[in-house]
Amino acid sequence: MKPLMLALISSLCIACGAAAAESLTWISLGGGGAASRGAGMGGGRLGVHWGQGQGLWTVTVSGFQEVQILGIRHPNESVFECGALYGGRWGGRVEFVSLSAGLALVSGTRRGALISSMGWIFPTEEYEAKHYATVGVPIEAELALVPFENVGIALGGFANFNPECPLKGATLSLLLGQLR
Repeated sequence: MKPLMLALISSLCIACGAAAAESLTWISLGGGGAASRGAGMGGGRLGVHWGQGQGLWTVTVSGFQEVQILGIRHPNESVFECGALYGGRWGGRVEFVSLSAGLALVSGTRRGALISSMGWIFPTEEYEAKHYATVGVPIEAELALVPFENVGIALGGFANFNPECPLKGATLSLLLGQLR
């Protein structure tokens, strides 16, 4: 019985050591575009990622603001989110794919009723500001290339499903940390 217990404890210690060796932690800093209810937005995302084996925990903070090219509409529509996600990470040493989902706090500003309008070719429009705060379901996917142990790049897609301002978009991110 003692050799069996010793073998079981030894194998658990070896497994724990192997799992600890597979533990990866990194941050992602990305910029890109998003769309929400017809408004084109630009902004950025910051993510903190921790993975062990194929499991992946992520905390994200992102902010996007409407980009206006012709004409001016006040206020600009904006969306900010802070989310906690869980998912998986699959791939090799040089590349990986990740997919995660979770919950997020979402806030921002939308345009309400038109208050005034001036101009014809490049109009200036003033709307009432409608501020909101809600809970959403974020989903994100990334395709990453890791040429170095501590540096990589990723192309990501994301969406946040919420009742106030559903959002979808894409980012290009720099990855820094323990990636291999």
